Amino acid sequence: QQSPETIIRTLRSLVADEVASVRSDTRIVAESLSWPTDLPLDSDEVGLDSLDVMNAASRVNQFFRLHEVGVEDYLLINRSLDEWARVVAKGLEHQFDRLTFLTSGSTGSPKPCTHEIPALLRDADFVAGRLEPRRILTLVPPHHIYGFIYTGLMPLLAGCPLVDVRFAPASRLSSMIKTGDVIVGTPFVLTAFARTLERVPSGISVLTSTAPLPTVLADQLQSMGIEQTLEVYGASETGGVGWRKASSDDFQLFPWWELTPDGLLIDVERGGDPHHPMDLLERGEGQCFSVQGRSDNALQIGGVNVFPTALAERIAEHPDVVECAVRPIDVSMGAQTRLKAFIVPGPDIDVDDLERDLVRYARSTLSAPERPVQWTFGDELPVNDLGKLQDWPI
Repeated sequence: QQSPETIIRTLRSLVADEVASVRSDTRIVAESLSWPTDLPLDSDEVGLDSLDVMNAASRVNQFFRLHEVGVEDYLLINRSLDEWARVVAKGLEHQFDRLTFLTSGSTGSPKPCTHEIPALLRDADFVAGRLEPRRILTLVPPHHIYGFIYTGLMPLLAGCPLVDVRFAPASRLSSMIKTGDVIVGTPFVLTAFARTLERVPSGISVLTSTAPLPTVLADQLQSMGIEQTLEVYGASETGGVGWRKASSDDFQLFPWWELTPDGLLIDVERGGDPHHPMDLLERGEGQCFSVQGRSDNALQIGGVNVFPTALAERIAEHPDVVECAVRPIDVSMGAQTRLKAFIVPGPDIDVDDLERDLVRYARSTLSAPERPVQWTFGDELPVNDLGKLQDWPI
């Protein structure tokens, strides 16, 4: 089932994300919502240049796998969103079995993850059956797997409209929410949402994923009048794996997943090799499981995967830094996690000058979630009596 609106929306998101990442300018994401669809992307009205268009075309080709049917060259011949949507639709007529998503926001290079369309539809249908949306309001983009499943496919399966409210002003947002709406977000954007609104109409549901839902945020949503919150656990590599309605509960496996005693995920419906999840998963009774922490030591900051150990190694490459440690700041419940860094400077280094230099380095080379917001300097890294790194005050 093809939807021209879904294709155009996904194209906008893919193009904007690609260009914004190259230019390090997130304003393009909001601007993309008003790009004319009938004008070339490199026209003055849209404002991309020829290299932007080439990069975007490559990303669109990768996502929709247009090269498999040999129509990818038309993306550079016809450069408007309308034309690209027709190219995508033509490609999907010949093959509509797989899409390729990128993992998002880690300190390593994004990794492509290819999924069969029936598996994505299975996820969307399962969650739609539990939420029964009359309308979906989205706070997330559709080019990541979570957004595509639940704001691209789920509206089609549920036969309901979709409204993009990512950039809606607070003064309008409250009047846009209606009884029966499902609001799709992440803990990061839902925190801002909860601060913006005091009350919502009755019968509103929230769908959240990409990071654990803090208890304090769940309580805030409930006090606003949110009737139910459904949290999905999953990853770019697997799609949806489990769900729960209370952050204090264990997750329930989606019916097609089996969790082995050693923490591997097996898709019993579609087969294939076992998945090695990024988290340590522990089996409970029946179809229940709990998440015991990241197996790769990653942190979720603003919905983005950040690896403190790898980040510390990058900062330690600075010629005036001998050693570096990076840790999350112990923040109050509900606040967004940020990072702090402990620096052992080289001999005879002026600490004030070094801090200014490191701040400039972080702004120019690190993404916002990766940047330490507190810098501490000392003669040696703080360790305990066993010689292991320990926390430090800020």
